[in-house]
Amino acid sequence: MHWRLHKTLMGDRLPEALAWIVAQGDSCEVVEGGPRELSAPQAVDVPALALTTLVDARTLQWGAIPGVFWSRQTYEVAHYLSMLPQDLPVLNREGAFLTVAMLEHPPRWFGGKVFVRPNSGQKSFPGQVLQGADEKDWRLNWHIWKNTYHLAGDELCWCAPAKAMPPIEWRVWIVQGQIAAWSPYCWLGDPVPWAPLPEPVAEVAQTLARNSWQSDLAYVADFAEVDSKAWLLELNAASTSGLYRVSMQNLMPALRAAAIAAYAEVFEG
Repeated sequence: MHWRLHKTLMGDRLPEALAWIVAQGDSCEVVEGGPRELSAPQAVDVPALALTTLVDARTLQWGAIPGVFWSRQTYEVAHYLSMLPQDLPVLNREGAFLTVAMLEHPPRWFGGKVFVRPNSGQKSFPGQVLQGADEKDWRLNWHIWKNTYHLAGDELCWCAPAKAMPPIEWRVWIVQGQIAAWSPYCWLGDPVPWAPLPEPVAEVAQTLARNSWQSDLAYVADFAEVDSKAWLLELNAASTSGLYRVSMQNLMPALRAAAIAAYAEVFEG
């Protein structure tokens, strides 16, 4: 087995991950930097997996070496929302697709506060709330948002009524149809220690894991408890999602097994 780890994605979890990889007898390459600095992937003829940045993932295709659990299309909101069962509690399911240019004026049907996130899984900007005391204030905030993230007017966004969100959310790794690992995180940026998965979140995550459609052999699902109920927030790729305080002893073996299974399916028939 071969691994490609990017220093930015791994952060302070890199030493722990490397120690685990070495203990398995696997090979590993550690990369850093942006498009200009990134080294080309090593050519190997064994199962492989990358835990890396979106920039690096864009140059890798599943079936290539090293492999990557990532897809340009699968993690578009328009794609995965249409694949999730109706009885799965998905926050902001009731919304609309609008372009950046359309949002220059406040959509009246959202009540003046709109949660906006990119349709694209490329994450050109983080999900956030657009609001304004009046139309002039809204347009000022819109210009700041558009210019801060250098957004094109035709970029498609998923928009829904804004809701009060708790600071703590939960990232769950679903691998080969099973909950493999998880970690709480704070979207305010504060450090959060590992904790057991709350039962309501675990129930919704299990429902997602049992669904006939799975976005990949390994992927990430983010959840939050809002109004005393657990909700799915979004899906993201396993190869490019932050690790937070996830148990590496649970996550790494699960990802390794998935990469080996994927390799066998592609290259061994």
